[in-house]
Amino acid sequence: MVFEVDGTCNGCALCVEANFPPLFAEYERLDVDCVLLSVMVDDAPQARVAQTYGTLYSYWLGYSIPAQFSTTVPSGIVAPGGRWLAQCPADGQPALAVADINLDSTDPDIDVTLRYARPWRRSAQNGLYDDHRVSRDPRSDPYRFLRPPPCPPAPLGAAPGHTVPPLRSPQPPHRRRPATARRRTQ
Repeated sequence: MVFEVDGTCNGCALCVEANFPPLFAEYERLDVDCVLLSVMVDDAPQARVAQTYGTLYSYWLGYSIPAQFSTTVPSGIVAPGGRWLAQCPADGQPALAVADINLDSTDPDIDVTLRYARPWRRSAQNGLYDDHRVSRDPRSDPYRFLRPPPCPPAPLGAAPGHTVPPLRSPQPPHRRRPATARRRTQ
């Protein structure tokens, strides 16, 4: 859902949707200025995920949780550069966090993010570096480690169709029997 208030474009996400990065990427593609995320968990990593989305996609992010969970991580507002602009007290009591969403902010963190980082990321995603990509270079082949190595050639004088058997790799340490188990007692 996208809506506009006083010239700022806003999006909303609820609880479990925080686990779906494509949703937050889509809000960036839709050019929202702020995403409001409301969660119902007492989970500090969830707040870091929210802060990461605000940083990664260069928009403000309003993070809200029930007051009883505020002692873990309180509700707050993340700036496009990733810094918390405002947070409620971490005392378990209801409170409000308030911050201005100023698209012309002179705050260096916000200004650099909105004027340089977000436009650069969009141009990079739209092919800015396509002409500079290396293709058909085995060092750049992402699947080279998934292919089995070629079979070694047959030794000189071997019968036709003879191949060298693959080397057996030693058993990993956790699969080896202890030294005492290998000795036979007589």
